[in-house]
Amino acid sequence: MNKTFRIIILLLVATVLSSLSYAQDDPYAGIPMSRAEDGAFVLGNPEASVKIIEFSDFLCPHCQEYKATIDVFIAEYVATGQAQFEYRMYPIIDPNISAFTAGLVECADIQSEGLFWNAHDVMFELISTTQFGQETITQFADTLNLDEDTLVECATTATQVLTDSTLGNNLGITGTPSVAVQYDDSEPILLSLPSSDQFNAILNASRPTVADPVTIESGRYEGIQTYRTDDGGIVLGNPDAPLTLIAFEDFMCPHCQAYQPTIHSFVEEYVATGQAQFEYRFYPLVNPEFSMLTSQVAECVALQDLSKFWDAHDLLFDFASSGEIDDEVASIIAMLAGVDADSVVECVDTSIQPLIDLQLGRNAQVTGTPGIRARNAEGQVDILYSGQQSLASGGIPIEALRALADGSGEIVIGQPEPTLLNNNWLDDDSILTSEPCGVPCWQNITPGETALSDAITTVEQLVNATILDEGANGFTFSIETEEVCCQIGSQDGSVVNTIFLQLAPTNTLGELIENHGEPNFVTGEPFTDSEYIMTLFYADLNLAVYVIVDGADGQLSEESPMISVIYTDDELMTNVVESGTLQAWDGFLTYNDYMGS
Repeated sequence: MNKTFRIIILLLVATVLSSLSYAQDDPYAGIPMSRAEDGAFVLGNPEASVKIIEFSDFLCPHCQEYKATIDVFIAEYVATGQAQFEYRMYPIIDPNISAFTAGLVECADIQSEGLFWNAHDVMFELISTTQFGQETITQFADTLNLDEDTLVECATTATQVLTDSTLGNNLGITGTPSVAVQYDDSEPILLSLPSSDQFNAILNASRPTVADPVTIESGRYEGIQTYRTDDGGIVLGNPDAPLTLIAFEDFMCPHCQAYQPTIHSFVEEYVATGQAQFEYRFYPLVNPEFSMLTSQVAECVALQDLSKFWDAHDLLFDFASSGEIDDEVASIIAMLAGVDADSVVECVDTSIQPLIDLQLGRNAQVTGTPGIRARNAEGQVDILYSGQQSLASGGIPIEALRALADGSGEIVIGQPEPTLLNNNWLDDDSILTSEPCGVPCWQNITPGETALSDAITTVEQLVNATILDEGANGFTFSIETEEVCCQIGSQDGSVVNTIFLQLAPTNTLGELIENHGEPNFVTGEPFTDSEYIMTLFYADLNLAVYVIVDGADGQLSEESPMISVIYTDDELMTNVVESGTLQAWDGFLTYNDYMGS
């Protein structure tokens, strides 16, 4: 064999060995690769009935860490044909760079079909070790033997990331990494981020099969219907009831245990009478040993006989509150609830409803238990509010739940639109009565005349007045409540030049005109869709008055409520009038009439 021929043989052998080595090192070798109908990248047996879907961002540190868990899942379940894995690109860390990195990985597959998964790994590896930049792009292209310029050009127009983001938004993804499971052709269900030892339960999950409501035949809830939502939530009450109260609870949580009498009262008063539904969601957080187990036990009772769930629910709270929960809880609760104990014990390891409920709760901003949420009809799960105050944490008193169910308006679902009609502001009609002094004087404080120090002394002497914030150029204060209502200002720190009073909406524009005549000028600005502010200027009185109209087409009228007044000195009012931004008063017109539509 001559030397040249021997070198050729050696090179061929090296090439073959290199190829074999690459195939052996390639974690995706031999795993079917495909694209979903909308283009998503999928690994695994197309006939597998379970698919895990990850929404991830290459820039996300937690996604980089979670990749090790996903790698275990792929090796143990996808490579063995038991499941599929679908990767969805969800740019959240940096809207531009995150989307661009996703585009680079997609385009690697466009340049060389089947390269996506190796490109996915390379991108994660590069970004986890160095900050993304031009060098990252070059290394990415060189590692995969791709043309860098073509790759970059393609990445700027790649579209799969938009498709994936839309799906994530529709599912309610709020962060990365996020994981969903899809069984056969059902809709994907979001899960609390599973650990590697939970994937077996997910693949072999015990899932609800009863679709129609069943009627509970005995016990506390006798005669009330119960059913399961599409994602497995367990609901008590008439499915047509307009209101659903939702409790995210942990059987091991002492506060949840103490809250049960309130829940029972709500059920008796509103659920049993058909006015509302009550939905229970597992939120196991408190006890590492038993919180998840007790949730799984309750779920397994429901899977065997949904009508027995609520008895098991009450039993678990009773046992937990008396310290009687132990490793035998599954058998004991099953026996007392009247279902097969062996089946419940066997089911526990494949119960995943708590993972679904945990993710739903996190999306609903539940940070502890009990977490009370609600929804109207088919609306979204949301926080309850009393005015602008969130009731996001802890149990909500029965009085507030009654107000919600009765529709009094005191408690509402979702943050209400802010309003300038605030009865907690200053209840003061001195602008109408001229007591103890006339406009622009208030409480014997007159802009352009009264020293700031004297104004402070005057306010301090008012009944129930509290100065809240004092500085070189003025101070704020409240009267009767802790809420700021008023501010007195001084441009030079010596003499008062403005008095600003936020008023309770008890005085009207008609009363103002009756006492001071029509204003000289008007301007306006939107506050919310339903409240627009119209500011009326009395140039000769150094007075500006804010009134509210109902939206852009709402018309000023004698009944329009006054919500604020500003008294000024001569100089400030002159400057405002001469600014040329005000409209001449022309009667009771709309915002659009004065300001243009």
